[in-house]
Amino acid sequence: KTMSMRFFKVTFAALPKANGIASIQRQTRSQSYIAMGLCTRSQYKIRPNSLAQISPHRLHVIRRWKTSGSKEEKVAGQRIAQETIEEAAAESTEVMTTREKIHTGFSLTFWVGLLGFGGVCFLYTVRELWPSQMSTNSVFDHALNQIRKDPRVLNMIGDNIVGYGVDHGGKREGRRNFIMNRESKDADGVKRNTIKFNIEGPYSKGVVFAEVSENMNMKNGEWVYLIVQDKRTGAVVTLVDNRGALNAAVGKTPEERAAMAKLLKGTTNY
Repeated sequence: KTMSMRFFKVTFAALPKANGIASIQRQTRSQSYIAMGLCTRSQYKIRPNSLAQISPHRLHVIRRWKTSGSKEEKVAGQRIAQETIEEAAAESTEVMTTREKIHTGFSLTFWVGLLGFGGVCFLYTVRELWPSQMSTNSVFDHALNQIRKDPRVLNMIGDNIVGYGVDHGGKREGRRNFIMNRESKDADGVKRNTIKFNIEGPYSKGVVFAEVSENMNMKNGEWVYLIVQDKRTGAVVTLVDNRGALNAAVGKTPEERAAMAKLLKGTTNY
């Protein structure tokens, strides 16, 4: 590869700060000037200490190339400088210092960790924006819609019912707070999601307790249970409660569980 060998003069006092090479301090003034100049103009990524040991013959030829006007000496100096840089570049690519190894390992670990964190955030965002049937937001929406249609709840809480959660400490309530939930599995390995949230209307405030199983259809009013309690009076309205029937069906044959599921469809247990 061809390259410009134009030499930039660097003061000897500035050498310890340039590119962080301490080994050049041990060289003579002429060797240090030439090593720094070759590193500055090279297209290779070379550690300057790889050029620190320049043979006296090469040093003499390169110095003559810098100062002499002879065409032959210029050609010889350029050739020697080219060879010096290529040899130093080969050495630099083959050997890494302990500091460089630590830096490379740290950089790789950092970027892998950053990509992993970004992937987790992306998956969480997708899950929240496109919730599944068993997600907390989906269970909350279906439960609130069914509560708003129940005449007993409307008589106790009032019309235009709004639902909201609490903060993680359970001290503040608000529409922007999270809905408390707990995901679990029954004895047959069927997933369940239990939630708790608050409702408010013109007459009173209430607490809603709801649980759904993955083999139920909330759109058809199928729940493990859906219960509303008035905060002011303590009165309880049970919209759906199939806990007893579901517990009785646990551990039975698939045919028995399928028959029990048919019996539970549309059950309201008023």
